[in-house]
Amino acid sequence: MAQNLPRNKWEHREHFPEPNQFLGSYFHQDFSDEYTSHREAVGDYLAGASETDLEQLVRDISELLAPAATDADPKQAASVLGMDVSPPPGVGIRQWLDDVAGIASRRTGR
Repeated sequence: MAQNLPRNKWEHREHFPEPNQFLGSYFHQDFSDEYTSHREAVGDYLAGASETDLEQLVRDISELLAPAATDADPKQAASVLGMDVSPPPGVGIRQWLDDVAGIASRRTGR
């Protein structure tokens, strides 16, 4: 669990660089103009991400979710990190981020 949680937007972006890149670059306000689904956007990220980036994303998501008591906490963090769209219908933000981390982890073979 993170001991010194970020308190503001700048600290969130500095503390969680890869989720900032992932969420801000793929799940921004023009998401629906570029992608037909969350799966397509995740696939686009995976296609261009290095193994190091994927490993960092998995670590950062794990750390981001660890102290969160409810879905409101990761939802706020995801928004601060650039996510301007909701997770897929029927999936909470915590579950979706956990699923993304699982996909990235399998991609690295770890």
